[in-house]
Amino acid sequence: MKKFQIIFLFFFLLMINSITAQPPEPDTVSWSGIRTRMISAPILRPGAVPMTLLPNRQRFCFDMTLHVEMVYGGTVQQGVFLNTTDGYIGFEAGKVDGSEPITLIMPELPDFSFMVFGYKGNAYRYFNRKNKQGVQEHWVSTGNTNSHKYQLTDALTVAPIERKNVRKLFCDGKANAMAYKLPDQPTVWYIYGDRYPEKLHIQKFFGGFGVGVVRCEEGVFMIMEMQAGRNRSTIKNIDQAMACFNATDYKIEEDEFIIKRRLELDKERARVERHAASAQRARTCQSQRMAIVNFEREELNRQEENLTNSTHGNTFQDSVTQKAYAGMMDPLTSVYVGILEAELNICEAQEALNRGASESAQQKLACNSSRLARLTVLQQQMRALDTEYASQPGMALGKKAQLLLAEMRISCN
Repeated sequence: MKKFQIIFLFFFLLMINSITAQPPEPDTVSWSGIRTRMISAPILRPGAVPMTLLPNRQRFCFDMTLHVEMVYGGTVQQGVFLNTTDGYIGFEAGKVDGSEPITLIMPELPDFSFMVFGYKGNAYRYFNRKNKQGVQEHWVSTGNTNSHKYQLTDALTVAPIERKNVRKLFCDGKANAMAYKLPDQPTVWYIYGDRYPEKLHIQKFFGGFGVGVVRCEEGVFMIMEMQAGRNRSTIKNIDQAMACFNATDYKIEEDEFIIKRRLELDKERARVERHAASAQRARTCQSQRMAIVNFEREELNRQEENLTNSTHGNTFQDSVTQKAYAGMMDPLTSVYVGILEAELNICEAQEALNRGASESAQQKLACNSSRLARLTVLQQQMRALDTEYASQPGMALGKKAQLLLAEMRISCN
């Protein structure tokens, strides 16, 4: 049976490459002006509501850019674009080690890939991909967050953070920040402001990768660094400059996928019914042939159910949606089909031997008997992975794919 495959939407993992659009104006704003703009961000005012972002019907503009250095195993320089009025951020894949982060948005580049995240729960990844004719196309993957919003959680707002009386300089000594942390938690935040109360009761965070700006009961402050063990995110510099990105000509990947997949399932169903007619006319091994047909019919029904469930929620958080996508490319399906095909091949070889066939029939019987034994063990291993990673279908999928790849290297042809 033809393998069911899809292009995974995931993003959120958010490893992207180059960026762009309108180049920002030269940075001539003083540190005082930048700080004033950050702490007076309209999105932090009481009652301010973030914009609901539409994936391909608007132009995104950013008025501030953070240069963030992240140390998570290696060192990455990350550009984070902020829209301080409507409450959304944009970012691309960071640059490894000493290189400068990309702070332009350039969608004309072939490897363009840019994430826009709205604080109302929209998360969109914009990227370029060439079609079969080699023409570059603009795509946006929504992760279904245009209709099922990403539910934000923030550890900073669960309890007051407490001053630790440890200071650290940032941005070439312009910001003298104070360490704060949650009681009994290892994470430390370096907070910059005009004063440093003993405790900060944080109400709202705006930024990315753990740094940015927060509104507290005590006022508005900037988070210059977040430390968690050996890992950290640090603001190295801040630019106040306008950068815009027009998303109006991007095709929604999920919509195109659903249309294409339904057409494929219709064609697959027609193919299976042709095989059913052929199996019913067969003079030998009819039960084995019909077993394959019946499984394929059941699989088509599962695929149609998975396609429906793929719109149940967002792909980042909704387990039904995640399992639906995993089910549409589950390697276990190929193992089931392989077992049935091996049983058919064994039956055909035995029939040939009964008719006095040559040595090739004996070789076919031996090879498929061995393959059937391996696939039966593989089936058990994959079912165990489904149980072990019941709440992580993506993890189970990856491990099952590795097992299947090893088996595919062995052939009876």
